[in-house]
Amino acid sequence: MRINSRMADDIESPVLSKATFYSDLNGTSKGEISLILSINPASVFLRASIQLLLCSFGFTEGLILQVFLDFAVLTLPLCLSVTLLSDGALHILLTEVALSFSLLFLAIQIKSTKHKYIPLKQLGQTPMEGRLPFITNFRVLNNIGVAVGILAVDFVVFPRRFAKTETFGTGIMDGGVGAYVLMNAIVSPEARGQYQRSGLKPIMKSLTSSLPLLVIGLGRLVSVKGIDYHEHVSEYGLHWNFFFTLAATKILCTLILLFTPVSWSAVISLSLAVGYQVLLTQHGLEDLVLHGTDLNDSREGFFNANREGLVSCLGYVAIYFAGVRLGQYLLQPRKIVSEWLKVLAYLLLADVILWITLKHVEARKGLTSRRLANLPYVIWNVAYCLHVLCGFLLIDIIMTIIRHHYLAKDKSRQLSLLVSAIGRNQLLYFLLANVLTGLVNLSIDTIHQPDVTAFGIVALYLFVLNFVLVFFHQKNISTKFW
Repeated sequence: MRINSRMADDIESPVLSKATFYSDLNGTSKGEISLILSINPASVFLRASIQLLLCSFGFTEGLILQVFLDFAVLTLPLCLSVTLLSDGALHILLTEVALSFSLLFLAIQIKSTKHKYIPLKQLGQTPMEGRLPFITNFRVLNNIGVAVGILAVDFVVFPRRFAKTETFGTGIMDGGVGAYVLMNAIVSPEARGQYQRSGLKPIMKSLTSSLPLLVIGLGRLVSVKGIDYHEHVSEYGLHWNFFFTLAATKILCTLILLFTPVSWSAVISLSLAVGYQVLLTQHGLEDLVLHGTDLNDSREGFFNANREGLVSCLGYVAIYFAGVRLGQYLLQPRKIVSEWLKVLAYLLLADVILWITLKHVEARKGLTSRRLANLPYVIWNVAYCLHVLCGFLLIDIIMTIIRHHYLAKDKSRQLSLLVSAIGRNQLLYFLLANVLTGLVNLSIDTIHQPDVTAFGIVALYLFVLNFVLVFFHQKNISTKFW
């Protein structure tokens, strides 16, 4: 569904117009979403290839060049794929991959000191240890994708099939929340082996780390209600929002770990997801979430007012524990390429199994629903995150081999300036994106903007976000104090 200006003009109230713009959407195919998200690792691949080529010429990237290259290569391709070039995602992906290999070939021809054939066994013994970029790239590029979506969705240039679905189905924005939960779980203290069960200490630490999210959530609630900002009530409810979900998920996970060891994360995730689905389909919880305690869409009382946000936390907790288990596996020390190739193979196998499982679960238990965060939604989030994570890991392996064997053990920077900057202050980036999105919506009538104008506004907003985060990074400022 794609609303046009005439349709918007037919709706008298601006608030009602916004509500109609976001309502009754059914999403797109999971394949199209995976295709678009594959652009993120391809963009990182292209950025690394450009950097190596410039290094092969002996050229050092200055700060200004880094800022503009990062913006053009890491931000714009995904932005274009969900706006002006929404039907050309495959062409964008293939173009980036082709350019990347072409630039790498050219860099090797210019700088390489070895042109002989290297046996596969020797390639497998290539050193690949220490802190690897692929997890950071995965987390940061997902953040950039969320930032693109939360503003672009307010414009007609953003196809309605990509927006959040009403109840069932998958839009590209439906995966943002789940991916955000999973990507934080991968590097959580639980995943890094730093979680300690000792009395009330874990609870206090969890509450302390969740406090900024609760404060931001309250701030968003007050501001939205105070300025009569458009709301999609069926997303989380009347008062609940994404920040409350993040805080509640963290606190619930801490409470669960008071009674179970972290090593059981996979079992906890599976048990929660399946048990929650049983409650939804066999014990009436789905009808309660969708239609209220009176089954007549009541919003009376705190629970009915926020039933989607409250109940769906169970699904996000399942995703969090899946992320913890994934992080435990990925963060194990490995020294050579062949060990990481085994990781890649296992992740791909797990991904295939998850996609097959998802197909069978949807056939028996119902379609994916972000609103419910049901079992299909949990499986889908883990599956597509694995898909994207595999792309980033493959790039790390390729770049490690090329740097070591063909570019005289090139020691050039592996993380781009923008990725380093956002990685340092990820919550600030997300918060600033929300603030700027609100300011843009209050300043202009977004749904009546021509496509090119809309794209220009979104691109400028992304550039401002990048600039602020790079500024903080250059000044060595970290906003995380808890």
